[in-house]
Amino acid sequence: MRRVFGSIVLVSVLAVASWALATSTADADVGSGPNAQTVHANCGSAGPVDVVINFQAAPFAAAHAVAGGTFVPLAFGEQTITFTPPGGSPQTHTEPAISKGQSSHASGDTVNCSFDFTVTDRKSGATVRIVGTVTGVIHGQ
Repeated sequence: MRRVFGSIVLVSVLAVASWALATSTADADVGSGPNAQTVHANCGSAGPVDVVINFQAAPFAAAHAVAGGTFVPLAFGEQTITFTPPGGSPQTHTEPAISKGQSSHASGDTVNCSFDFTVTDRKSGATVRIVGTVTGVIHGQ
């Protein structure tokens, strides 16, 4: 479960990924993979963005944007993670904000996005809900 939380937090996305969690643009067909999740993010004036994240990817890896291009996360705001085991009570945890640090390769206009998504484990039925924000750059949209 710790791996899922860590992955989701780093995408996030996003959230978001994320939580979270991203895949490279070379993996444009990851939407059907066993570790893939589509996350909807609201990026304010940049509009909504759907990205496919991979729970096995590196923390700040670029996410495949469904409409084309990539989303490169630079920082994640505080995120609230709620884990609910099958038949159990929800357990909530808050992750502090984190940033990538050196981002010289991520040129372009930054966007601030919010996300709220739920992932259900196919085997156990447990759910993880992640609500948070991510700042990043969208390339090739």
